[in-house]
Formats: sequence, C-alpha cells, structure tokens
Amino acid sequence: MRKSELLEAELHLLPVLAALLELRSSTLAAERLGISQPAVSRALARLRLRFGDQLFVKGARGLLPTARAEAMASPVAAVLVAAAALFSPATPFDPAREERVFRIATTDYGALAVLPGLLPGLMRDAPGVGVEVAPLTRDAIRGIAAGEFDFLLYGDDDLPPACRTRVLFEDGYACMMREGHPAALDGVANLDAYCVAPHVLVTLFGGRRGVVDEALKAQGRVRRIAAFVPTFSLAPMLLAGSDLILTLPTRAAAAYAGRSGLVTLPPPVDLPPFIYRLVWHERAQDDPASAWLRARIVAASGVGCQ
Repeated sequence: MRKSELLEAELHLLPVLAALLELRSSTLAAERLGISQPAVSRALARLRLRFGDQLFVKGARGLLPTARAEAMASPVAAVLVAAAALFSPATPFDPAREERVFRIATTDYGALAVLPGLLPGLMRDAPGVGVEVAPLTRDAIRGIAAGEFDFLLYGDDDLPPACRTRVLFEDGYACMMREGHPAALDGVANLDAYCVAPHVLVTLFGGRRGVVDEALKAQGRVRRIAAFVPTFSLAPMLLAGSDLILTLPTRAAAAYAGRSGLVTLPPPVDLPPFIYRLVWHERAQDDPASAWLRARIVAASGVGCQ
C-alpha cells in the first residue's frame, strides 16, 4: 500500500466499524468508544462513502450488517489486534528467557581478552544466549553497518559511520622469545640483538609493517621480519627452537606465558599504548538485549572505562 493510499484508508474509523459489528447499536458503540452518538453516525457515514456500501441497515432489534460489512468483520478484527500489539509496551527484557545468538567479529587477541570473563556468566544467567565469533576482516568491519554483526572488538582505527563505541581497556606491548635467546640479557631485551634477530609479525589485513617498525624507524633502526602470520595464537608456536622474536599486546602475552621454554620481556623500544573498543551500530543503541550484553562485555574486559 502506497503512503497516499494508507492515509486515504482512514484507519481511525475501524474501531467504530468493529464496535458496530459487535454491538449492532450506534448508542452502545458510542458508549464503548467513549464518544458521542452523533460522532458514531458521522463515522458510519464516512465508512459508507469509503466502501460504497450501506454497511448497516435498521432492523427490529438494532442495526443489521450488510453482506459487505459481515465480510469485513474478520479482517477488521485482525487489523485492530495487530495495531494493539504494535503499540503495546515492549515486553521487559529478561536475559534468562532470551533466545538469541550474538555475532561478534574480533581477532583471537580480542577473544582472549574478553570471552574468558564473559562466557561463564552468560551460561549461568542467560542459558539461551549464544556468542558466535567471526574473524575480524575489512568486510566484517563494513558488515556491522549492514547488520551482519552485532559487535566488533577492535582497536583504535577508523570505523564506518553511525557506529557507537565504548573503550574497554588500554594495552601495551611485550616481547616473547625462547629461553636463552641472544636478545634476552639478564631479563632485559637488548636493542641491538633485537634488531638483528628475525621477527614474527601478526598482520590482520596483510600489511608488512607494524607499530614496532615505526618506533624503530624513529630511532634510525630496522628489524627483519621473517614470518607474517594472521593470528596471535599461531605466532608463539613458532618461537621455541628458533631465534624468532614476537612483539605482541601484553594481554595476549599473559595468555601465552605458560608455554614451556618461552620468556616475556618489555620491548627494548618505546611503543605507544593502544585502546581496545567495543563497537556496535547506532540501530542497536536502544535494544535492551544489546545494551545488556554490552554491559557484560565491559565488565568482562576487567578495566572498562568511558
């Protein structure tokens, strides 16, 4: 139905028609609707004009509907029930009764930082709520605007328009290498040996340089990257038995610190900290389920802040 047709339909007359169909009296219909009897008569006149039918005729015991009016009884009742449901107050959100799977695009670093603190509480308080984690790609970042994802866990790079964000935490960097590595002297990473050693770079979008390279460049230094990998979880596996060095966020380093034969040290070059954010689209801002899960994610991150 076009907008002009919807306006011409005079939907506000349907309660009058429904009351007349049920009560067969303009007086009783007026009492039911809380309007005057002349107002009901005027509404009936407009209905007759609109439908090109008498709709009701006088009988011995009140108004008698025409065949056209009787045929409209069920559709009119359905329209009014649907309208009542549309304008009724929203059902209060109850996580214990929610049945929904939220899609989150993130890196394995984001998953490590948030999911271990999030999932136990979800399983306890919202057994019908699930979380589907997808890889963070450029398509996924664009996909949040198309409704393909509910959330992104993301750094401080640019985002599509109409996205809302909440800072979850700030993180820094650590170096990870095998025990006895030439770059590890007395528990401190040596800059000269660090630059000479081969490195692993975790690159999400296919780049060949990272924050370390920019910091070294500012000091007139370079490093040699021997391996480019797409995930943080793969990179530590390459360190044991080699001279490879991995520079990674401290939260990820803490998660992998238990691996046998590896040590974690502060980087020998100053690296700026970065913020990690929860991202959602403006369309979900007032969704109670989304707001509830946002609060749980912030709590699970440990040091949520504005």
